[in-house]
Amino acid sequence: MQILGADEFAVAPLFVQEDAYGVILADNFVTGRPIDQGDVDALQLFAGLASIAVGKTRMCEMLEERVQALRTLNDEVERNKDQLVEAERYAALGRMSDQLLHEIRNPLATIGGMAKILKRKLKDSELINYAETMVRESERVEKTLTAIFDFTEIPELNPELVRVCDLIKASLALLQSELDRHNITLNVDLPDLEPVLFLDRTYIQQAFLSILKNAVEAMPEGGILTVSVSTPERNVEIKITDTGLGMARGHLNRAGEPFFTTKTHGLGLGLSLAKRVIELHDGFMCLTRNKLGGTNVIITLHGVSA
Repeated sequence: MQILGADEFAVAPLFVQEDAYGVILADNFVTGRPIDQGDVDALQLFAGLASIAVGKTRMCEMLEERVQALRTLNDEVERNKDQLVEAERYAALGRMSDQLLHEIRNPLATIGGMAKILKRKLKDSELINYAETMVRESERVEKTLTAIFDFTEIPELNPELVRVCDLIKASLALLQSELDRHNITLNVDLPDLEPVLFLDRTYIQQAFLSILKNAVEAMPEGGILTVSVSTPERNVEIKITDTGLGMARGHLNRAGEPFFTTKTHGLGLGLSLAKRVIELHDGFMCLTRNKLGGTNVIITLHGVSA
């Protein structure tokens, strides 16, 4: 009583599902009048309503937590589903490539070899042209079979410390003649402190070459190729931008799928192989359209070492 500074006070407990979690205390400090039974009944009614309100609030919080947990679980299921679908797709491609290699490669090699012999023995120019066509087309099918087989094989990575910018410079040097031939201007923005990562040098450079070559092929009449490297949040981000023909919005999400291509020639495995190599390095590749109508390819690799 001395602590409250009042003559009288009343207490009503707060319950949620029969568990007490607090009380409401009321005194007559302001009015100074005695607390009667009506006041006690009103306090109990108020405490009951407050308990219901608190109980509803706690229930909403629990439901929100469960909804969030279900969303997280659903996202995980979706990711696993996509991984299972992709794994099954690769397995189907593997079975198909094995069948193609066994059933087609040997007869194809025979046809190509016989065509080369005929070419050497023939004297009629028209027949020689036919033989040359047979040799050329058999070699093209052989390359297609090899590309499919290489795609379905899971590469064994041999990571080592690699300067990412050095790989990009080397890849651009290999494409310099194509840049000059197509009248493409090259802009390169590399950091002063070059990032170093544990990477498989051969496969990552193949991935860079595939992406860069795809950008060059998108600008047959010339344009600007921009390559930049940054290190946000201790990751390495490589951005390759072209001002070429670009992709339709519906094609961007499918660009990394095996055998998807909008070109007249080609298997559509270049970006798929690049995407697969980057993901094997626990990285991520994203394609977007830019303001100039071309395509942005953003590669994120994790774990800066230096």
